[in-house]
Amino acid sequence: MLHDKAVAEISRLEGQLINGIAVDEFRIEAVLETARERGDGGLEGRVLCLTARALVMQGRNEDARRTAAQALTVFEQLDAAHARRYAGLHAETFRAAGTALSKLGRVGEALEQLEAAVGVAQAGVDDPMLPDPPATLITAQSALMRSLMALGIALFFIGEIDAAIEAYGRAIETAEAYPVVYETFLDDALLSRWNLVEALHERARRRRAAGDGERAASDIAAAKRLIDDQRWRIEEWDALGPIDPGHGPDPRLGASRRAAYYGALAEHLLMTGEPAAAYAAFERRLAEIERIDYELGIATAQVGLAEAALALHWPRTALEHTDRALDVLDRDDESHTRAAVLLARATAHQDLGDYAPAFHALARHHQVRAELEAGVAQQYARRMTAKLGVERARADAESHRADAESHRRVAEMIATLGKIGQEITANLDADAIVRIFAQRITFLLGPVALVIWLVDASDKRLIPAWCSDDERAYNAVDIALDDRSSLAATVVREKSEKLSPTIPGEARHDLFAPLLVADRVLGVVAIQADQLGTFSEKAYSILRTLNTYVAIALDNAAAYTRLERTVAALQVTQAELARKTAEFERLSLTDALTGVANRRALTERGQIEIAALGREPSSLSVVIFDIDHFKRVNDTFGHGVGDIVLSHVALVAKENLRPGDLIARIGGEEFALLLPHTEVGEAQAIAERIRAKIAEAQVISGETAVSVTCSFGVAPFDNTSGTIDNAFQRADSALYLAKQAGRNKVLAAPAS
Repeated sequence: MLHDKAVAEISRLEGQLINGIAVDEFRIEAVLETARERGDGGLEGRVLCLTARALVMQGRNEDARRTAAQALTVFEQLDAAHARRYAGLHAETFRAAGTALSKLGRVGEALEQLEAAVGVAQAGVDDPMLPDPPATLITAQSALMRSLMALGIALFFIGEIDAAIEAYGRAIETAEAYPVVYETFLDDALLSRWNLVEALHERARRRRAAGDGERAASDIAAAKRLIDDQRWRIEEWDALGPIDPGHGPDPRLGASRRAAYYGALAEHLLMTGEPAAAYAAFERRLAEIERIDYELGIATAQVGLAEAALALHWPRTALEHTDRALDVLDRDDESHTRAAVLLARATAHQDLGDYAPAFHALARHHQVRAELEAGVAQQYARRMTAKLGVERARADAESHRADAESHRRVAEMIATLGKIGQEITANLDADAIVRIFAQRITFLLGPVALVIWLVDASDKRLIPAWCSDDERAYNAVDIALDDRSSLAATVVREKSEKLSPTIPGEARHDLFAPLLVADRVLGVVAIQADQLGTFSEKAYSILRTLNTYVAIALDNAAAYTRLERTVAALQVTQAELARKTAEFERLSLTDALTGVANRRALTERGQIEIAALGREPSSLSVVIFDIDHFKRVNDTFGHGVGDIVLSHVALVAKENLRPGDLIARIGGEEFALLLPHTEVGEAQAIAERIRAKIAEAQVISGETAVSVTCSFGVAPFDNTSGTIDNAFQRADSALYLAKQAGRNKVLAAPAS
């Protein structure tokens, strides 16, 4: 009876988990204890699987990984009948482990777990002998669909876009092939569609960048079909309103999947040149995400809004969205999102003409991208290493299946090669890669003389990178690739291994092998050995395997070096651009003749001072003044003397201002003063002092002495009833009255 209650309880908890409802850990622990007391391995594995999945939902990924490992151990110990019955849950456990490892950044390991999940689930789906088809078959079918989706996510992360598209496509086909699975796990079925849309968009971007516009358009069209095919569902659910998570299962789509739909739709609209519609879709995405309080999702939605705002030429709106995204990322960092935020922020600042913050945001963007790409390169290398190890294990195990002891030795060698491969590919320094390879090949093959050449940057010569101290080694010299007498050069040209001619009576073997990545030769390895049998098939296999690791590692190292150089060069260019931009900005705010501020600088400073008054109430006064009878000066003494007079007046006024005050030339002979923290009476006193200094001085140009006077109008800024332009208009009116009163006077505008 107690056992039946435990089974019923775990079924109820699984239903809660499927519907996104948090499960009670104490109840799970109680069921687990019952399963262990009864020795029911199937129930124990089921409970541990549920626990691992719940921990993933809570973000406790290390705990989830450990719990999944316990569950996998339990499932692997089940007898054949139980193994069939629990195939779906076994696959779900692999999926939980893979998801946890992905979130821990261990994508290479995650891919192994997710591929295992797909394999176990597929076997369960294909098994004609399932003892209880309705329950076990549906579990296996749903596990297959969900595992394929998780596999696609991991492949997308390391840049294997074609493989990710294939995985998402299989997930969709699986869901649509089994109606019960499709309806029960509709959230996941539709999420596979939106993930496929994202992957198609990414491949379209890559194809566009490569100049393949036709195939890029095909990907965009395929993405549109996926969106349009299910648009009716979203519209129908929108009409029904939001889901209340406190009332159990609901046939409608959950907020997280609705958010994914609006994200896919918004990205598609952005790619197809509909930024206004994209902005609206991103707003819907944000609303759905805020409903489930998913902070990282909020950040990605804000990035989308910023990108759409930039496409709409709303740089200030874009900056506001990036501010909100960065606020979230400070609590929950995620490099992909941060890189996108920084790029949008740099673009917005550039559109606004704020070049200094644009430069800093762009420099930080490049730094984050470089770190991100280095991490992805490492994950990709580990992925290739793991695939190589699996393929080698499969081939060797097949050829030695009749010999258990030989199989064990092969397995040990594969494990050793795998560890060495990981050690080699973990490096991004070419010298370290070559050194580790040389040390390990000697350990595996015994005493050998070794030379390694690398193809130089010009692709014309082989340059020695390693030569063992053994006196039998070749002389490590440069070799021209067109040297027909050199076996090493021949290996590069023909991209294949070569054995040197055998000398009668000698047991010496000389092997030359290329370091190949795709169809490119990065270098050549030459080995000499005296012992017969050194170059057995086993030795060839070891050398070829390690050569593959070395080639991948060297290619990664070269790519990383190029990236570092590119970033460094870009930073130098950006620094020079920032310097020139700052100089241009300074000149654009300065009057070329007098050296004081110009009208643009006056306007910008006025906005700053008004904003300051809004934060902390104070006083602000403005002054407008011009030179009396200035036309007469130009007509009498010439424009050259007129220019000297203008510079003299600007200098006298500037010398009699306080720190924080601003003088600007706003017209031919007209100037303006901006006086923060200044009442109108104090402003009149400052203007009077400047007026007197100008009147008592003479401008000397050669033998010409010119005396000039100025008239001044003063007005206060009223923060409650006007704008800065109103204040200047009132000051200008006061200036006009000063002119009418006989010039060379200071008059204040009457109180409003």
